Amino acid sequence: MTGTCRLYGLEVAPLTLSEAVELADEAVVTRTRLLVGVLNAAKVVKLAQDRVLRDSLLAADVLLADGQSIVWASRLLRHPLPERVAGIDLFEALLGLADQHRLRVYLLGARPEVLARVTAEIGRRWPGVRIAGSRDGYFDDEESSEVAADIVRARADLLFLGMTTPKKELFLGTYGGLLGVPVMHGVGGSFDVLAGITRRAPRL
Repeated sequence: MTGTCRLYGLEVAPLTLSEAVELADEAVVTRTRLLVGVLNAAKVVKLAQDRVLRDSLLAADVLLADGQSIVWASRLLRHPLPERVAGIDLFEALLGLADQHRLRVYLLGARPEVLARVTAEIGRRWPGVRIAGSRDGYFDDEESSEVAADIVRARADLLFLGMTTPKKELFLGTYGGLLGVPVMHGVGGSFDVLAGITRRAPRL
């Protein structure tokens, strides 16, 4: 992507939240892969020691600033990013897109009871979303191919992964190109937030 801001050896896209959603919309319409990555201060600290994490961020089709410190750093380097695009905000905005266009969504990750609450909350807040399938994140490595096959069968437009590092990165690195899902977004702890298990950090 042209006009990116180079930070810590990574190319961060200068996108607002609405622009990121527009990019996802285009990917769904054209059936083009859009693997979304997010960068925050915690990940920056781990980059030098965690090769899996660095490789996963390098593999992303678009890397967004999920942290105000990343925005501040871009300003110091005189390549200012327009705003912070928090993972939970993007998750909810993409669910809004799915609601509007009745898109198919696959949810992967979290504990079974949390996943059930996330599914119920999506049905309540975004009734136009079509849940194409779901699977909790507690599966063994030997079950990964079965999980990937289920995602393929679901014919989803968007895949949200509420899984921890490095399991999420290893799964996407192995199967991401085979799933046939245009938009893939690792949402971290957003499943827990949406389920009401944890509270998101204050906006300030």
